[in-house]
Amino acid sequence: MSAASASDAAKPRPANAFKTLARLWPAAVLIPLRALIKGKRALYFRHPLATISGATRIGRFAEIGAHAYINAGPDGVEIGSYSQINALTAIVGHVRIGDRVLIAPGCSIVAGGHRFGKGVQPRFSGGGGEKRIVIEDDVWIGSGVTIVGQVTIGRGTVVAAGVTVDCDVPPETLVRRGTSTLVFEPMR
Repeated sequence: MSAASASDAAKPRPANAFKTLARLWPAAVLIPLRALIKGKRALYFRHPLATISGATRIGRFAEIGAHAYINAGPDGVEIGSYSQINALTAIVGHVRIGDRVLIAPGCSIVAGGHRFGKGVQPRFSGGGGEKRIVIEDDVWIGSGVTIVGQVTIGRGTVVAAGVTVDCDVPPETLVRRGTSTLVFEPMR
């Protein structure tokens, strides 16, 4: 191998501008078109592997991570502006998430449930649509948290990882596990 061919092989190959443009044109066309059709609320990021079904309203600059699962109930799911829902999080039922809420990976937020008792068909009984979960603005939810039932989490609250929340939480509170119950500590 000659010295000239060795120096030619070491040079980086110039990028092909046409191939780059061919890859980018769908985004360059679809993003402005989506913004024209839906307005400012269309400016959010949804990972291609996220699953969303039902009436879901997503705020500006919100992020929905990979393998997130959102199944809106009859009343829908609302996600506020600048909120982030990380990977492997499931949201089911009538849920309202405020602005600037951070939800770590692996969380379950489930409103409602199934009716049980005499006279109710044992299977396919349907959910109780009257329950609702409200997560107010500026809340931080740790990894592996489960929120079930009729719950309101107050503004500025931090929920520690691995906690199951089934009751209302006052604003600006740290929620963590105690030996047998939840512990609510004021943050200020």
